[in-house]
Amino acid sequence: MIVSLTACNLEKARPNKNQYLIIASDCLESKDASLFKTFKKLEGIKVCILHLSADSIQRKIKSEGINCEIDAVILTSVYDMNNLDKSNLLQVISNENFPANLAKKHISKTKTWAGIGVNPYVIFTKDDTLQKIKSYRNLLNKLTWYSDLKTESNWFPFYSFIVKKIDPKSKFNAKNWITQFENNKQNSTTYSDSIGPCKVYLTTYSTYRKSITEKKPIYKKGKLVFPNQHIGGNYYNMVCFGIVKQAPNFTNGIKFFNYISLKTVNNRLNNTLNNFPINFDESSIYAYQKNFRFKKYSASPVQLVTNYDRLKKILESIN
Repeated sequence: MIVSLTACNLEKARPNKNQYLIIASDCLESKDASLFKTFKKLEGIKVCILHLSADSIQRKIKSEGINCEIDAVILTSVYDMNNLDKSNLLQVISNENFPANLAKKHISKTKTWAGIGVNPYVIFTKDDTLQKIKSYRNLLNKLTWYSDLKTESNWFPFYSFIVKKIDPKSKFNAKNWITQFENNKQNSTTYSDSIGPCKVYLTTYSTYRKSITEKKPIYKKGKLVFPNQHIGGNYYNMVCFGIVKQAPNFTNGIKFFNYISLKTVNNRLNNTLNNFPINFDESSIYAYQKNFRFKKYSASPVQLVTNYDRLKKILESIN
């Protein structure tokens, strides 16, 4: 007697009705599922959002394994998404399933995640005499500066551009650059106009926008600068998307990936996140995004995660 066994995965076993997709995110909240109402109308797939920190998302997927309900992940930093990928928690996406309009430099080398929004590192000056600042290199001068960026999720994508750009054999190498840069940083933890002589702030555009919305006094009466616009372009972080390796709704995740890459949808999503869309070379329906004009840098932060090991050694040697 011959017995034939046919495998049946969870996704195919689900009924066609009441389709859904569960996304874990450190930047979207449950109410933001309303951004994807049209997706439900087009595909019949309801989007649910779990708001968790990047570390909590990783712990949840690891601890629950095949029983984890998370299908996809949206994170604010390439650093955190790369860590998730290194933990072997993301599904490989075939070439034909990547959105056709997504630039290759925004796709990870492992083909498991991609950048879906751009978050530039900007400089805010509070003194007219400092408005001549045009590049990150200006922060190597004798002036002190302050940053509200505190985590590796923010600094690794920034410094990876430095490591890439500066020839390690040159007289002024990446370690020298980062050391001098760190030495000029003003140590302060308060959002106040009374920080002292410090009149220059390095931050991300999303942080700046959020602070303006919340009317924090740190960003009052000054000038916002997009550095390096004429010498390679802004350094930037990226909000990223990936599908969990054991996602119960993998096909739904692929459909969603292509949906959020559409120009109008990507504009709307990144407007909510205070980022710039991945199609930032084109016109946007949002007025504030039209101020973002620069010569594109040759590499993206997604590509530059390969510099993280070297960067980690540099930072450890400085500290």
